[in-house]
Amino acid sequence: MAGSWLQEALSRATGRGKAMSIFTTIILAAGNGTRMKSDMPKVMHKVANKPMLWHVLRAAEAAGASKNIVIVQDSHEDVKKLALSFPSTEFAVQKEQRGTGDAVKAAQENLQDFDGNIVILSGDCPNISADDISNLLNSAKSNQISLIAFSPLDPAQYGRVITSENKVLGIVEYKDASEEQRNIDVCNSGIYALPAKLLFSLLDELKSNNAQGEYYLTDIVTIAASKGIETVFCWADENNVLGINDKAELAAAEAIMQDNLCQAAMKQGTTLIDQGTTFLSADTKIGRNVVIKPFTYIDENVEIGDDVTIGPFAHIRHATKIGKGAKIGNFVEIKKSNIGAGSKISHLSYIGDANLGENVNIGAGTITCNYDGFKKYKTDIGNGVFVGSNSSLIAPLEIEEGAIIAAGSTITEKVVKDSIGIARSEQKNLAEKALSFRNNKSSSEK
Repeated sequence: MAGSWLQEALSRATGRGKAMSIFTTIILAAGNGTRMKSDMPKVMHKVANKPMLWHVLRAAEAAGASKNIVIVQDSHEDVKKLALSFPSTEFAVQKEQRGTGDAVKAAQENLQDFDGNIVILSGDCPNISADDISNLLNSAKSNQISLIAFSPLDPAQYGRVITSENKVLGIVEYKDASEEQRNIDVCNSGIYALPAKLLFSLLDELKSNNAQGEYYLTDIVTIAASKGIETVFCWADENNVLGINDKAELAAAEAIMQDNLCQAAMKQGTTLIDQGTTFLSADTKIGRNVVIKPFTYIDENVEIGDDVTIGPFAHIRHATKIGKGAKIGNFVEIKKSNIGAGSKISHLSYIGDANLGENVNIGAGTITCNYDGFKKYKTDIGNGVFVGSNSSLIAPLEIEEGAIIAAGSTITEKVVKDSIGIARSEQKNLAEKALSFRNNKSSSEK
């Protein structure tokens, strides 16, 4: 089975991969994200079913970072937990919200013995790629600052990069910019690379004499220029460096990510009948020659084997594995289940907390009843089992190899190998009762 497409999607399949130099990242993730109108820390909002910070850490990992320092608020335990789930990743606490310069300085203690390059990333920039990071590092010479610039269709509130003869003279935040400066279309992404010793020496000279009364990281460029230290820039696609501040921008980032994931999937041979109605997760794994039909939603931690067909209108929820040649049809929901090779769940079914063997046939309207209001229970179905339509399988339950479940049954007990399980009330046919029923109805309506 093929692996996740995330790295290919993030790197845009350019083949460049890791940066040439040893570097550590500082990832800014301490913001409250008040414009998100949510109690959740901003970087924990999800794109392609993974927190934004997860995507940034994955890009740094793919680019070859030796260490990551995530800047957090002390109260954001879930951000700390996510950071520590990545190898060679630590967190540093920003005690007060005093600007981006102050946030970066919070990492100084973690990097006292480091004299390589630092890459400063934003935790709310989920579409940044490993190639973008590598290009940034490769664009700078020793004792220089390098930054990623971009030219958006709508510069809006972005900081402007002031240049002269391809050299950066300074960065002006939108709120502090003059009308002339606001007309500049070279914008700052907030992503930088520079030697560690240079970074912290410049941070020591930051002042808070601006509209917000904060320590702006952008001011290190002006301070460096006053000392004869050059700042250079490289370009990145606007989509890759889009920062997220509200739910509308989150939706825009999701659309970009979905396009990247779908394009990568199709390049690997997956057939997407309608990309616009297919939702993939960042860690989705897909095999060869898979067909995904319209209105299919694939949750996180899903693996799809070779020659599988899914949809239309299918919901594949978390922790599901679908074996080679299986068919998942319309209006089927699967959750936390293993579906064996060649098995078919063609329509109108819910399969949850179940293990299906090979060549199982699940009839329309079949439900695994896995929850009693307190606990989830397992359903185990052996190879070659046939489950008739409109069956309810009451977990915990085992149906052994080769068994048949009669349509309309409610099965509560184990069904042994090669037997037929039937559990439904007896049918009665009452002769000529339809005539008397209709006559009585007609009489009562007069």
